Amino acid sequence: MVLDGAIDVAYGGRGLKLAHAQGADAGMVVLHEPEECRRVAHRGDWSRRICIGLGHQWLEESFGARAERTPALPAHLEARLWTASSKARVLAEQLLHPPLMPSMLIGMYLESRAIELVMEAFSRTQAGDCAASGGPLRPVVHRRMLELRCWLSENAALPLSIDEIARHANTTATTLQRQFRQAMGMTVFDFLQRERLSLARHALEHDGLSVAQASELAGYTNPGSFATAFRRRFGLTPRQVRAGL
Repeated sequence: MVLDGAIDVAYGGRGLKLAHAQGADAGMVVLHEPEECRRVAHRGDWSRRICIGLGHQWLEESFGARAERTPALPAHLEARLWTASSKARVLAEQLLHPPLMPSMLIGMYLESRAIELVMEAFSRTQAGDCAASGGPLRPVVHRRMLELRCWLSENAALPLSIDEIARHANTTATTLQRQFRQAMGMTVFDFLQRERLSLARHALEHDGLSVAQASELAGYTNPGSFATAFRRRFGLTPRQVRAGL
């Protein structure tokens, strides 16, 4: 959350820009695996901000052991942005400037404020998903979408059609697209595009494929369109990645 000024950061090539009083000033990035975090700084840039990290173990313990009780996390490097409430800004200020109190209580004070900020973050992102989709999914459907996501990741290199994917999920194409978006916060083909671009990047970095070959692997017939999508996804061009920059 940015309290004053602005910040431009990138997690594994996924850009995140936050600015006070200029649109979104709070954001959440999901990391399913370690990623490099880089800050883009320009002369005169400044910010006063707070950052809270949540581990998977903490989430599981906080929301309960049963999978259906844990909020659905978006895909790796997916970002959610929103405008922080006045209450959240007060909580952040209290974290940065806690009052004088016995040392035995300060940890509890700081943790309680951090948890309230986490609650706002989840309520904002989850409420946005439910409002856009018409309500939360039933636990059994949510689990089915999680299983489908794994299957799509394993078969992303195949030229899958929406009808083939729907048959695998034992549902209709229309229902599949609605439920997948509710569970994952993106369409089926947006998810497939992300997975295929990741496959292409790995092939460029480790398998020595040319940009044209990587473009074909990612499902693009036009290398120019591939380069545009690749840069939007990772913040680098395919040629930069292939050259090890």
